[in-house]
Amino acid sequence: MDKLKILFYSLELTKHKLLSSRFRSLCLIYAGFVWVNMSSIRSFIEDTNYPVSIYVYPIMLIHIKFRTIISFCCVYLFSDVPFLQYSKMYSLIRMGRLRWALAQILSICETAFLFCLYMCIVPVVLCIPNVEFTGEWGKIIHTLSLTNMSQVYAINIYVPYEVLVRLEPMEAMLLAVGLSTLLISFFGVFMFAVSLVFKRNIAIVAASVVIVWSVAVYNMYPIPKKIFSNYAPVLWLDISQIGQLFYGMKRFPDLRYILLSFLLMISVSALAAMWAIRSRDLEWVKED
Repeated sequence: MDKLKILFYSLELTKHKLLSSRFRSLCLIYAGFVWVNMSSIRSFIEDTNYPVSIYVYPIMLIHIKFRTIISFCCVYLFSDVPFLQYSKMYSLIRMGRLRWALAQILSICETAFLFCLYMCIVPVVLCIPNVEFTGEWGKIIHTLSLTNMSQVYAINIYVPYEVLVRLEPMEAMLLAVGLSTLLISFFGVFMFAVSLVFKRNIAIVAASVVIVWSVAVYNMYPIPKKIFSNYAPVLWLDISQIGQLFYGMKRFPDLRYILLSFLLMISVSALAAMWAIRSRDLEWVKED
């Protein structure tokens, strides 16, 4: 019965998050970013008169700018941690601190998954009606990977051909959705834990440092980049690099390492949040 109460309350929290002005504004910011960055590819689609397949999101994840924007979107999405609004005070008293915190963590993961689905849908919707629902990568993506059309149309979406050969479209999409959900969940639970142990502002700064660190690692020389990419979670969303070799040596973590690391970081953050919620005095705020 307790498990059902936690689940139902987490769904209620998720519904509240999805209907909040914060989430609506985030959706608009993300859609605007995608609209601007896909203007060139829309021109290419119109000129060639070829539809684009629905598997755009995994290709976009290859680019560090897109991953960086997604990460900062996560920080904004969960910037109201530790969710101690006066309107939730009665729920915490009724459920108890631990169950309340567990419901919050579960809600973070639910919100992460739903926002990830939204991020996958937006690029496709913005290309309507020039979209094809197919099980293949499609002519547009193949053309961009095999020709210089990206340069001709100033398209800032690089499509590595080896990705199209190595991964089936649905496999790439599931991988992209799974890794994105884990990254967003990590940021949310991590910020929740840090805000309970310290303060909200420190949680926002700490998450931002993780993002900036990951971008710094991306711009390092190959040898230090190979070493430090094991500790830069924002980089792990690049499906073109996972488990790839460079002169016979791994230059990027493999999928097993990435999955285990995400699960470990989320679990440690969740345990820290559970410990903090039991031991600290709660400071409630007047926010929606």
